[in-house]
Amino acid sequence: VNIAVVTGPAGSRRRKFETIQDNIDFYAPMCETAAKNRAGLIVLPEIALQYGLRGSNLDWAVPAPGPETDVFADIARKYKTRILLGMVEQDGDAAYNSAVLIGPNGVIDGKYRKVHFAVGGEMDSGLLPGDDFPVFDTEVGRVGCNICMDTSTAESSRMVGLNGADVLLMPIMGDFRAR
Repeated sequence: VNIAVVTGPAGSRRRKFETIQDNIDFYAPMCETAAKNRAGLIVLPEIALQYGLRGSNLDWAVPAPGPETDVFADIARKYKTRILLGMVEQDGDAAYNSAVLIGPNGVIDGKYRKVHFAVGGEMDSGLLPGDDFPVFDTEVGRVGCNICMDTSTAESSRMVGLNGADVLLMPIMGDFRAR
């Protein structure tokens, strides 16, 4: 399977993002290009929908599925591909740093919620941590996920492996591991 990591040209994420729609407008065309080039799985960065937005994570949290994820679901459906979309997900009264796995039928096949938060802003942001390491059966194999700081503890990737994953995906917002 061809896997595409969609982050944009070097330095392009330094531009100003003021709304979720700005992020959708930035990432959706790149996802479409990757899909046209036969990527069977497209991985976007951590919190791709809310990257660079000012204010509280809680102010920008959106449900999945929802209008913000529909654009990526349409791309997945049109090109019969999978997209792993990083986002701040609203679920009732709770919000999570999530990676949402959209299937080739445009339906969300699973969600992973970041378990290990970065010290500082993220811990104090009002987001809740996830509490498990789900693995999703797909046509490309059994897929699991860690998000950014989850890699700071060996248990995160180990749990994904013990849960039967063939592939470990790791969306990350950006540090030395994202280069």
